[in-house]
Amino acid sequence: APGGTRIVMRNSYEGLPENQDPDGSALGSLRVTAAHELRHAGQYATSGWSEVGLWIEIDAVWVEDQVYDDVNDYVRYLQGGSPISDPPLPLDNGGTPSYAESVFQFWLAERLGNGGVLDYWERRRNLPGEHPLDSYDAVLSAGYAPLDSAFVDFALYNLQCGSLAAPGSGYTQAAIYPETRFSGDAMALPASLGSAVDHLAAKLYRIQGFSGDDEDVLVRLRQPEGLDLQVASLVVEHDGTRVEEALVMDGPEASFRLASSASDIETLYLVVANGDPSNDEAVFFADVEQVPAITPAPVPTLDDTWNTLTLATGQTRVLSINFANEGPKSSTLDY
Repeated sequence: APGGTRIVMRNSYEGLPENQDPDGSALGSLRVTAAHELRHAGQYATSGWSEVGLWIEIDAVWVEDQVYDDVNDYVRYLQGGSPISDPPLPLDNGGTPSYAESVFQFWLAERLGNGGVLDYWERRRNLPGEHPLDSYDAVLSAGYAPLDSAFVDFALYNLQCGSLAAPGSGYTQAAIYPETRFSGDAMALPASLGSAVDHLAAKLYRIQGFSGDDEDVLVRLRQPEGLDLQVASLVVEHDGTRVEEALVMDGPEASFRLASSASDIETLYLVVANGDPSNDEAVFFADVEQVPAITPAPVPTLDDTWNTLTLATGQTRVLSINFANEGPKSSTLDY
């Protein structure tokens, strides 16, 4: 009817792709289809499907997992052409995202909670003519960071999937997601990297071959004047410790000494993200090398619990004076 929509379900869900529903894939397919299509009806009631392209599929796939968390039918969409399996592809690849890009809303909900998704749809209700990307950007700007600067965090989530998944890092279900695709591997230092990054996309690099020397790891970044690529590093140390760092550039060139010593690093991952929806060819260059460590300066502190003390003849007291070095790791205080 005018102003409405209706849902027609097929009468058999046998023979569809397998999922993880404990009651069987047929019932799982039925369940997520019901959740998915009912969500589309809710979208229609909210904004009249004013979203261009297939942006509404991102939300409908996300809802499948909210309603039926143990089915995980959506994971099959991530196997090819998704921001996880193919991070160099733009989020709106071909002009619009669809099922494979649903992890974008999974990431948004991880950062802003389900309330962030509600805020998005309240905005769509009030501004149905706004481009969905602008609606997402407004919600992210209000609760986390603008999309162009937050996109590198999205790329970090997409890096830490499959065999790189770890509790407390990235998506809640990252372990069942596919492996990411690297744009380059370096097995020895020094290493030089460079490429162009498409809009709303990322290039991921894996660097290994660090020596056992107690040296610093220096990362030099270069980009043309006027570009604003977002770069982050993820270090996985030999004991499994993970160290994330934002390598924020304030000009066309910048150098960074990583927090982890070369002797501690098993693998370094560099994430270069282009969160600008209009810049298709953002070029960057990176060099990674080991350099002699800079011995950090100590920070001496003296802490006592008294100022003036008067003792009578024969009287004794035990006093405590704390003298410490609160400087960076590996600093030494001679006194």
